[in-house]
Amino acid sequence: MPPTCRSPVTSRCTSSWSRGGVLAPGRCPSVYVPFPETAYGVAKRLEVVAGWLQAAAGESGSLRILDVGCGTGDQLTAPLAQLGHRVLGIDVHPPTIELARARHPVAGLCFEVGEVASLARRAQRFDAVICSEVLEHVHDPDVFLRLACSLVAPGGVLVITTPNGYGAYEWLVSLQQVLRRTGVHQVCRSLFWSARRGMAAISGRPAPSRPLEHLTSAEDAGFVNTDSGHVQFFTVPRLEQLFREAGLCVVERRARTVLCGPYADAVLGLLPGRRRLYAWNAAAADWLPFAMAADWMYLLRPAP
Repeated sequence: MPPTCRSPVTSRCTSSWSRGGVLAPGRCPSVYVPFPETAYGVAKRLEVVAGWLQAAAGESGSLRILDVGCGTGDQLTAPLAQLGHRVLGIDVHPPTIELARARHPVAGLCFEVGEVASLARRAQRFDAVICSEVLEHVHDPDVFLRLACSLVAPGGVLVITTPNGYGAYEWLVSLQQVLRRTGVHQVCRSLFWSARRGMAAISGRPAPSRPLEHLTSAEDAGFVNTDSGHVQFFTVPRLEQLFREAGLCVVERRARTVLCGPYADAVLGLLPGRRRLYAWNAAAADWLPFAMAADWMYLLRPAP
């Protein structure tokens, strides 16, 4: 039987801490983010998740954290370890784990090839379990959530981030597939590449190495396994029903960004002042209806 949970809090936070390390209502921590913001709100995600975990840690200041589907560890796993947490990152893609180990020789940080089922069989428990951009890739999200919940120690928390199955990203991916079949995508790719090379020559920057994507080498971080596509397309009601059926209560939820995906990334990357545009894109998600965001972030606790 699903647990009885309070209505979730949708937060719109400013960056500051209350005294004593306790998260005041409507406030978020100021966290040093070691990489620039992008259209995908990666800097915002780190700030929000780090704030939630710091509040969960309380006076101890440190948690034992599992990051499921950690990728190369650049965007969450390693930064959380650098904040003093003990972090285990797991991923099913061996080359990704090898790269993560080479990039991040950080104290208190370990990487393993693995999945939640293998850890559940070993009866491991963590103060916090993070599954960021994972749920949309699994064929049985209800089973996955129950396994992830079983890894949370008493009093611990679970952090889930996942895209809006009917948000900007998914619509733009669908549009890209249609335009590829008609050949329009290839024309757009060539035009954008020419524009980016021209702008790079004018500004004296190195020419981009890829035609359409906006990421530079400094920003192209987080994953190397690009073969796994989305198989789940969530709405807010369906997602929160899955949480309840897995025995999880939503403590807090936060929208991540509004506009991201093919073509939007390229346009935002070409416009002047793109860093400010990325920040506005992330901030706008907090003030629009939650269901309109391109990606959602949830803080959950297993029901008593």
